[in-house]
Amino acid sequence: MTAARPPRAALLGYYGFGNAGDEALLRAVIGDLRAACPGIDLTVLSADPAATARHFGVRAVHRLRPAAALALRRADALILGGGTLLQDVTSLRSLVYYAGMILLARRLGARVIFYANGLGPVRSPLGRRLALRALAAADLVTLRDHDSLETLREWAGDAIPAEVTADAAFALEYRPAAAAGMLARWRLARGSYALYALRPWPGVAARLDDLVILARQVAERHGLRPVFLAMHPRVDLGLARELVARTGAGALVPDLDPADTAGLLALLGQAGAVVTMRLHALVLAAVAAQPAIAISYDPKVDGVARELGLPILGRIESLPDLDTLLRRMDAALREQPRRAEELARRRPELQAGARRNAALAAALLQAPAPPGASGAGAPPPAPAAAPGARRGREHA
Repeated sequence: MTAARPPRAALLGYYGFGNAGDEALLRAVIGDLRAACPGIDLTVLSADPAATARHFGVRAVHRLRPAAALALRRADALILGGGTLLQDVTSLRSLVYYAGMILLARRLGARVIFYANGLGPVRSPLGRRLALRALAAADLVTLRDHDSLETLREWAGDAIPAEVTADAAFALEYRPAAAAGMLARWRLARGSYALYALRPWPGVAARLDDLVILARQVAERHGLRPVFLAMHPRVDLGLARELVARTGAGALVPDLDPADTAGLLALLGQAGAVVTMRLHALVLAAVAAQPAIAISYDPKVDGVARELGLPILGRIESLPDLDTLLRRMDAALREQPRRAEELARRRPELQAGARRNAALAAALLQAPAPPGASGAGAPPPAPAAAPGARRGREHA
């Protein structure tokens, strides 16, 4: 980068796949980077570049086409913008892709920034080697939660510096008055419904009857209409429709564009209760000071729920019996006012943590690269071997 032009950055994450949580992350990252680094030239590597360009007002290229390598060549930095990208639970292929792009960026002379990422788990020896090599290539690592920092320390000791900040989505603004007005499109009213953001996963089918009874009981005992939100429609919509058909009680699936972050915040923030397996339903509800109730399918959900002081009904593959599940749900609902107050109190801290990601990235982008430093085109150093890699954290 020269003083004559603003910095250029390529943004990479799980963008363009129609996942509302990842689209909200992208919106937050773009907004904060533009605020922290005025004039920054951003290119997003996306699975659907036309939609990304249209929804977010940025240059976008396909993440699997030659244009992605060209974007890295012209960039001063590759920014891994949120999510849990270094993991091999969904597939080793995903980890190979992200690690490969990181190492390519370094070869092409770009700095590498992990921006409020989660880490792990990485279970295969090859995946662990790739993850460590990718992390060792980084000029800046910020992590969204302390569980991810613990994972990094288990993998690499203190060899890779990192700072825990907050999930990038906490920088988003929630406006209650505007959100209340948005509910009319779904014929919903503030506090009148319980929103369930569930996803297919091993163990869900076996407990589907209990989940249906849970939604019915919440409707009967608390007067909260069941609303089943498909955060990632390509993955979640079939399950959401099945739950509506089996639950009755006026249940519905709201039609929501995954890029409609304001609509998503409205549905979460105005609900009488939120029950979620989806991590970013948990986070985005907290943006609105809505204390979501988690059903975990993945250690990342447990980690963020603990970070925010939110209740967990159990892991989906080992949920308690129905009576215990209902008692836990009732107890969580009784505690909602206290937890909502605590989230509102922590809101400035979480927002500041989210924005610190952009401040640190902007400072690095605007600083000259010292001779021989990372991002100067030299291959990254080989990392130390992982000390046992006893456990990890999963994908976002």
